Amino acid sequence: MRLQSIKSKLLLSFTIFVLLVASIITTFLWSQFRNSKISKVNKAVTDIDVLVKDIHILENDFFHYETINPQFYKTGKSQLVVDHHNKIGKLKNEFEKLRKIREIQSSSLDKEVKEVENLISRADVTFKSIVEKIAIKGFKDYGLIGKMRKHIHGIESAEKQFRLDLAKILMIRRYEKDFLLRKDDRYLAKLTGAVELLKADIKGKIFNPATRDSIVGLVDAYQANFAEMVKVDKEVGVENTSGLKHQLALMLKTLSQNIRQISGELSIASDSLARNVRTTLLIITGVFLVLIIVLIYVVIRQLSNPIRDLSESINNVIEQNFTEDTEIIEIQSKDEIGKLSRDFKLMLDKVKERADEVTQQYENIKLLTDVGKEITANLLIEKIVEVVHENMKPLLDAPVFSIGVYDDEAKKLDFIGKHESKMIFGYDSLDDETKLSVWCFNNKKKILINDFSTEASNYVSAVSLPENIDQKPESAIYLPLIVKDQVVGVMTAQSYHKNAYTDYHLNLLQNFSVYTAIALFNAKVYRHIERQNQNLQLSEERIRQTAEELQTMNEELESSRVELVGQISAIKRTLAVAEFDREGNVIEANTLFLNELEYERADLLGKHHTVLLDDEIQNSDEYQMLWEKLKKGIPQKVQLEFRSRFKKTIILNSTYTPVVDQNNELKKIIKLSTLLNNNHHLQNNNHH
Repeated sequence: MRLQSIKSKLLLSFTIFVLLVASIITTFLWSQFRNSKISKVNKAVTDIDVLVKDIHILENDFFHYETINPQFYKTGKSQLVVDHHNKIGKLKNEFEKLRKIREIQSSSLDKEVKEVENLISRADVTFKSIVEKIAIKGFKDYGLIGKMRKHIHGIESAEKQFRLDLAKILMIRRYEKDFLLRKDDRYLAKLTGAVELLKADIKGKIFNPATRDSIVGLVDAYQANFAEMVKVDKEVGVENTSGLKHQLALMLKTLSQNIRQISGELSIASDSLARNVRTTLLIITGVFLVLIIVLIYVVIRQLSNPIRDLSESINNVIEQNFTEDTEIIEIQSKDEIGKLSRDFKLMLDKVKERADEVTQQYENIKLLTDVGKEITANLLIEKIVEVVHENMKPLLDAPVFSIGVYDDEAKKLDFIGKHESKMIFGYDSLDDETKLSVWCFNNKKKILINDFSTEASNYVSAVSLPENIDQKPESAIYLPLIVKDQVVGVMTAQSYHKNAYTDYHLNLLQNFSVYTAIALFNAKVYRHIERQNQNLQLSEERIRQTAEELQTMNEELESSRVELVGQISAIKRTLAVAEFDREGNVIEANTLFLNELEYERADLLGKHHTVLLDDEIQNSDEYQMLWEKLKKGIPQKVQLEFRSRFKKTIILNSTYTPVVDQNNELKKIIKLSTLLNNNHHLQNNNHH
C-alpha cells in the first residue's frame, strides 16, 4: 500500500506501536475512560464559554446592524434572532449534558446549573421583548418611524403648495434626529415647541378649514407617533443606563459570573480526575518511552527530508527579499507536506501581487506629490486650472471641470474652468441658493452626486445650471477649497454619465483640492503683494517728485535767506533798530540805536520803552493811540523826541512794524529809525 499522507504514515507507525503494547494498554482502559470524562467536562466548559460569547456577539450584531436593516422591519424576521434562539437552545443542552456526567455531580453544582438555566431563559425572553419593541419603533419607512416619515412627507408636500416655513419643518426633523442620536429629553421639549410653531404657521397661511385641519392632523399624527416612539425607545433603553437593554446587560453579566464560578468548580473536579489518570500513566511511561523513541526515529526519517527542502526554499525566498525570480520548491507528494508546499507557493504569489499593488499605490502617491508641486508652483488661476485638469483627465471622467475663486468684495465665486477642451468663465453669487457651488461653499462640505435628477435636491431645492453649460450633467463632485479653516473657493468635476464617481474618485479629487486650495491661497497672497508693490512704487515716485520739489524750494529759500540776511545786515548798518515785546519791553537793540541813546546793551534790554521818553510824550493821546494800533498789528510811521541816558534830546524818524505768528497773534514789534538832528544824520534807504 502506497502511503500518500502524513496521517497514513503516522497511522501505520501507531498501528505498529499499538500491536507492541496492546497487552499493556488493556490495563489502562479504565484510565482512558476516566480521561474521556475529563475531556467531556472540559469540552462542555469550552463550548459553554464559546456559546455565551456567540450569544453576546449576536445580540451586539442585531443592535448594530439589524436595527438599520429595512428587510428586518419589512419581514419581521432576522437570521440573527433565529441564530440567537438556536444558540440559547444549545447552551441549555450543554448544561443538561453537564448535569448527566456522574463523576462531577453534586447538589451545589446542580443548584447553580438550574439558576444559570433560569437566567438564560429570562435573558432570552428579555431579548425577544427588545426585538419586538425595536420592530414597533421601526426604521425609515417601517414602524413608528415610518409613519412619522410618511406624515412629515405629507407636511413637506403642503409646504411647497402653501409656502409654509420650510425651516420649521426641518427644525422638527432635526430635533427628531437629535433625540434618536443623543437620547436627550431636552429635544422632546424643543420638538414640541417646533411643532407648535409649525401649527401656527399652518393656521396663518392655509385658510381653507378642511385643508388646514387635514395638515394640522398630519402634524398631530406625527407628534403622537413621535411620542409613542419615544416611549418605546425608553422602554428599550441604552445598554449601560436604562431599559430592557440595561436589564439584558445585567443578566449577561450575572450569567458570565455564574458560568465562571461553575467553570471553576468543574476545573477542580476535572483536575481531581486528571491527577488519578496521571498517576496511572506515570507507571507505564517508562515502558512506552523506548518504543516511542524508536517510532520517532523512523517517522523523522520519513518526514525530515521534504520538510528540510521546504524550509531551505522558504529561507532562500526570504533572503532574496521576495524577488520575482524566486520560487517555493514544490514537494512532489500527496501528503500534508506536499499540500503545505503548494500553499506556500500560492501565498508567495499573493505576496508578490500585493507588492505590485503597493508599488502602484506608491507610484500614484508620487505622481500626486509631483502634480501637487506643479499646482502650488503656479500663481495664475488659469494655469492652475490647466494643470489640475490635464493631470486629472486620465484618472476620472470629467468633461466639465472648473474652479471657483471667492471674491470677498463682490461676495461671489468667479469660475474658471474647462468644458471639454475650451476654457469657460462665469460666476455664482453667494446669494443664489439654487447653486450647488454656493451650498458647498457656505456649508464647507463636499457634494457627491451620481444621479443628478434625484440627488441634487438633497442639497438645494431647485438647481440652476451655469449658462455656459449646454448639457445637464448626470454626476458631479463639489469640494470646498479650504486653507487654515478659511474657504478660498470651490472645485467641481462633472460627468454626463450616471454613477460616474466612487469614493476612490472623491478621495482622489480631495487630494487635488488640497494642493489647489494652497495654490489659490498663494495666488491671492501674490496678487495682494503685487498690488502693495505697485502702491509702494507709486508712493516712491510721488515721494521722489516731492523731494525734488522740496529741493528746489530749499534752494530758492536759501537764496532768499541769503538775500534777506544781506538786506537785514545792510539795514542794521544804516538804521537804528530796536525790538519790543507786545507789552513794550525792549528785547533787542543794535549798536546804532544804543549809541544814539547813549545806553549799554545790558542796561537797556528788558526796560519798558517809556524810559526813552519824557513824561509829556509818553502820556500823550497820540503816543497811547500809537501803541494801541501796534498791538492790533497796524504798522505806524512817527517822528518822536527821545531822551538819551544822559537826558539829551534826540529826534528819530521811526517806522514801527508788528510781527505776528501763524495764528495771527502779535509776537513782537520792530522799530527802524533814522536820526534827525544837527549832530548825526542817518539816511534810511530801505523801510518796511
